[in-house]
Amino acid sequence: MRPHDLAADTRALVSALQDSQYENDLLNRIASESPTFVALVLDSMKSMEEFGDDHVATWLGSFTDGRPKTQVQLVVTHNHDFTIDED
Repeated sequence: MRPHDLAADTRALVSALQDSQYENDLLNRIASESPTFVALVLDSMKSMEEFGDDHVATWLGSFTDGRPKTQVQLVVTHNHDFTIDED
């Protein structure tokens, strides 16, 4: 069995994030700096393909002290109801 090549996954994800309509600078920078982020995005995309979902939200954590409960999520979506965009 081949060892998992996270660097190759990172390069593949950064390459896959290239888009003619968007620069995706922040997304590319985070992917380049964080193997954890790459794994989360790839797992979300794989889950969407396997189960036919168009939206996966992964809970990253919550803040409660001194503020209303605030949740941090990574959202990967094809669903236009959940996209945040300039149009």
